Amino acid sequence: MSSERTAILTFSIGPVHSFIGQARRIADLWAGSEILSEVTGAAMETLRTTQGATPIFPAIGNGTIPPGLPNRFVARVPEAEAAAIAQKMAERVQKTWAAIVERAVATLKKVEIDANREWMDKSAPWRDALTTSWSWVREGGDYAAASRDGAGLFAASRVYRPFRQSSEAGRKCAICGERNALPNGRLDDVRKVWDDARKAAENTSLSKYFRTDQARLCLVCAAKRLYPEIDSSAAAKFVSFEKFQPDEKRPYFAVVTMDGDHLGQKLLGTREMSGADLEEYQRKVSGVLSAFAERLRPKEKAELNLEYLVESVAPDHPPQLIYAGGEDVLFVADPRDALPVAEAIQRLYSWMFEAKGLSSKDFTISAAVVFAHTSVPAGVLFNDAERLLKEKAKNESGRNSVAVAMHKRSGHPVEIAFRWNTDWLHRVTEICDALRNRKLASRQTYDLADSDRILKEVFKKDEEWGAWLRHRLGQGEFSSANADTLVELLLPLFVHRKTEALRIARFIAVEAAPREKSAAKGAA
Repeated sequence: MSSERTAILTFSIGPVHSFIGQARRIADLWAGSEILSEVTGAAMETLRTTQGATPIFPAIGNGTIPPGLPNRFVARVPEAEAAAIAQKMAERVQKTWAAIVERAVATLKKVEIDANREWMDKSAPWRDALTTSWSWVREGGDYAAASRDGAGLFAASRVYRPFRQSSEAGRKCAICGERNALPNGRLDDVRKVWDDARKAAENTSLSKYFRTDQARLCLVCAAKRLYPEIDSSAAAKFVSFEKFQPDEKRPYFAVVTMDGDHLGQKLLGTREMSGADLEEYQRKVSGVLSAFAERLRPKEKAELNLEYLVESVAPDHPPQLIYAGGEDVLFVADPRDALPVAEAIQRLYSWMFEAKGLSSKDFTISAAVVFAHTSVPAGVLFNDAERLLKEKAKNESGRNSVAVAMHKRSGHPVEIAFRWNTDWLHRVTEICDALRNRKLASRQTYDLADSDRILKEVFKKDEEWGAWLRHRLGQGEFSSANADTLVELLLPLFVHRKTEALRIARFIAVEAAPREKSAAKGAA
């Protein structure tokens, strides 16, 4: 290969966010991410077994493909075969996706839903649910220049993305709302077929997939819903995620998404790096990311591996890992676990780069935590978490941050962002402790936050806020005996406009804990 001209090939599979985000249950989120991992792994396997092709990012250690691959990767290939190799990978992606859909068609047949017409249609929308993009540039003996040119060309190619226009007119899928529901989109047929399917599934292992409130699916969403039927391990994970369905005892949960900051930019290295140095640097970063994701991934379970993190406060309801690949992490948790676990993951991420001689200041990770009622569709929460991550944690807070949103069934939404390297999260924890230990009354968090909206236009000095807080806390039944300590704890929230943290702390300390059924009924 040394005497042969080479090219740097960039290959991508997507759309990631819309494919995963079209979900009703947490298990649907997991299935979407698993399907993406499966088709990405198939593309990488094609690349790995192609003579003359060498994956660069992510790097393949010992000839094995790491699980949880990113949806975009870079490889060195023979220039004369670059387009053919990319086409071969694209075909493998479509073949793998088609096999997943075919399994769903066979499962649907067991409950008397005939999806063969949709399956056989060459222009059916399910075929475009996953697409591929790729570009390549000549290496020309300078990997550093080719790497930068390749990244720029791929970014430019994504500006124009051809798509097949859909003109489907009919009853839409209850989850994605885009594609017609099986079998044909006709209202009467859809109602009858899915009602009959639910009845046919009763008292069988398929009953968990067919619920009245979530029936009427298109073939794409049905393929995700039925994906756990591939094997017993996947079915067990589906059951684990079902624990985060609407529950009177546990009415709230958290969706947490995490993503590395400026990773694409960091992978281009510095202008001073030679081609060999840059390639070695990228492989080193890839190795850290693979090891990081591996430490979070459980063995044959859906539970997030907490061995390198922190203990769960709800061991009977531990965090469940939806996805971990490279610098991307997605998990669902008891609200009380969400922030401590996310912070522990951030520390692990930094430590693993430092351990390999790479500065944690260069490789940071941001997170978004969304607290919500279990009745909210999982896809809605996922999309909100992605928005929160981009807009609040990365753009507004400057990255290396965590953004938190709370969407209760009553009251206005709350959003706030903290930098990891500050003490804000520690203050939230201390406020939670004060509430649990009856040093601060629950109602006071509301009153103080409400007063802040008015007084922020009046008080201009820290001393004014301090005097006011001391007076208000001194009048409280619980807080009066702890006024000085509480002033020191709460004052920075008012000075730096972080008072929404009071509502977040109250939610975690008071509302997020499991309810006894009798108490829940009485409260209702």
